[in-house]
Amino acid sequence: MMLNGVRKMGFIEAVKSGYKNAFKFKGRASRAEFWLFALYQYILILPLAMIGGFFFLLSSLHDAPNSSYAIPLIGGVVVLVCAILIGFPSFALTIKRLHDCGFSGWWLLAFMFVNFITFLAMVVGVVLAAHGTHEQLDGSLSAVVIQLVGELLMYVAGVVWALIMARKSEPRDNKWGSPANQLNNIK
Repeated sequence: MMLNGVRKMGFIEAVKSGYKNAFKFKGRASRAEFWLFALYQYILILPLAMIGGFFFLLSSLHDAPNSSYAIPLIGGVVVLVCAILIGFPSFALTIKRLHDCGFSGWWLLAFMFVNFITFLAMVVGVVLAAHGTHEQLDGSLSAVVIQLVGELLMYVAGVVWALIMARKSEPRDNKWGSPANQLNNIK
């Protein structure tokens, strides 16, 4: 697609580039390349997650005590295959998008760590609240506060992350290469 005399990456090109460069962590990725691949992920993940969830639901409706493990296994395999097929290109694209914004790819691990810690806070909050009694009202209240703080931190981290990923490219060369011109990864 041409825009103002500059060739821009389209949806199909972004998906092809994502898979072609799934294990290449050097260089830069444009906003278009990153966000179009993100759109592809959601288009693909939504129906696959629904299929996987359907198989898990089927297994929970089965009344027999010796019910087959095949039904939830199918759902698990669908989810695992989807995660592998999308995970590697997404990881590489995120690192290259960070490079394009002037950040080290290591910031991805920092974001993942923050999400892990906030997820743990939410789990601890839920577990403590579930095991609390009326006599332990202070403990249950603390558990709810822990969970809410975890959720708030995860939300804030997600907003900050989206803002970073939506930043304009650094216009000049940086230590990760030349600006992503939407065609540098397609050969």
